[in-house]
Amino acid sequence: MAGGDDAARRDTCYARLKQMAVHCRFRPGEHLKIGRLCERLRASSTPVREALIRLHAEGLVTASAREGFFARIPDAHEFSELYRLGRALLLHAVETSLPGGAPPDPTATAAPLADPPPQTAAWAAIEGLTLDLARLSGNREVARVIANVNDRIRCVRIIACLDADLVRGMVADARRLAHAVAAADTAVAAQTLETMLDRDIRRLPDLTKELLARAHAGGLG
Repeated sequence: MAGGDDAARRDTCYARLKQMAVHCRFRPGEHLKIGRLCERLRASSTPVREALIRLHAEGLVTASAREGFFARIPDAHEFSELYRLGRALLLHAVETSLPGGAPPDPTATAAPLADPPPQTAAWAAIEGLTLDLARLSGNREVARVIANVNDRIRCVRIIACLDADLVRGMVADARRLAHAVAAADTAVAAQTLETMLDRDIRRLPDLTKELLARAHAGGLG
């Protein structure tokens, strides 16, 4: 029983710290001192340290052998590399899995985007769609990598979704992509995916500046 309680505490600590990291609730470059985090989370040092090690392995915090762990500093180049990685994997999933394969249920795929979701939910709907596409490949590693990419770019995606004009365009693109996938239309799905992600990549410098300003002011809420 004690082992189960320890595992639950570790998982809870990890989930809370991950939420903070993903939503930029630490100042960019902030030294994540274990003692302070223990007080903040009301947790002992072991689960906090283990959570930070996991988050470092996932690219959600940085680390120095001598100084410990630090919050990420939002970087447009890093975001661009992550978007390009996601684009390559999702295009591969679409181009190799749709022809002759059984597409997902059209209703289930497009449902979160059937009506434009509120700005605060749009990023979650888009993440869900990218995970659906990754699962089309039937390759669990592709799905795992896409989930990690989504975690690491979520902060900048949330910033984009705070702009009403941007979020309308993002949702329209995602809806077109969902319908193309549901119809097993490989050409349209691939073209829409490339257009959608290329547009996001071009916006990254401005979005990253806005993200940095908000992160210094206290995060994304």
